[in-house]
Amino acid sequence: MNNQKPKERTWLRRNIDFLQVMGGFAAIICIIITNAAAWITHVAYSIIHEAWVLLVVGAFIVPIGIIHGIMIWLGFG
Repeated sequence: MNNQKPKERTWLRRNIDFLQVMGGFAAIICIIITNAAAWITHVAYSIIHEAWVLLVVGAFIVPIGIIHGIMIWLGFG
């Protein structure tokens, strides 16, 4: 029979859980900000270049607008 006490959680072990949660939260926030910025880039580009059909499609089908915005950043717009 094992009569040993269970090991207590150390300061580092408690904070690793917190850091993992905060790291995941920071990653999600970065993804949201990047997607919003790409969509705004798509809208601005489409208005400036009078690409009305692309503007409407990207406004209603948001992933298309996000992909188009990222393509503009990379020089493929």
